[in-house]
Amino acid sequence: MYWALLAAALLPLLIGRDWRLGWAVRCWTLVLGGLAGAWVLGQGWIPGGIPPVSMALVPAAVGVSLAVGLGVAAFEVDLPDYHFGWRQVASLAAGVAFVLAGLPALGSALSGRWGMPRSDFARSLSFLEDQSQEGAFRVLW
Repeated sequence: MYWALLAAALLPLLIGRDWRLGWAVRCWTLVLGGLAGAWVLGQGWIPGGIPPVSMALVPAAVGVSLAVGLGVAAFEVDLPDYHFGWRQVASLAAGVAFVLAGLPALGSALSGRWGMPRSDFARSLSFLEDQSQEGAFRVLW
C-alpha cells in the first residue's frame, strides 16, 4: 500500500513548473539513487562493512516525502494555469494514491494499540529477571 506514495510523488513531475519542477527532479534523483543503492546492497556486490539495506532507503524516503509536498505546492500554484485535461486527472489520481497510502496507518490508529503487544512491561521484560542468561542480552533504555 505504501507504494502508492510513489504515484503521489509523481505529481510535481507531471504538472510542476519553474522551481517546483526543478526540485521535483532533484527529489526523484534521491528516490532513484536510494532505491538503486538499496538494490546494490541487497545483491551483496559491495564487500566489507556495509550499512544495512534499510539505511540506503533513507534518501529515497526523504525524496518521496519532499516530492509529495512539492506535489501539493504544484497543485495549488501550477494546476489552475492549465485547461481541463489529463493534468487534473493526474492530480485526482495522486490524491487517491495518497489516501490509499495512509489507510494502513489509519487502521493502526483505530485500534489504539499501534501494533504494540497486549501484555505489560513486566511480561515483555521478564527475560531480564532470568539469572541463567546473565549478561547474554543488552537493553537500551
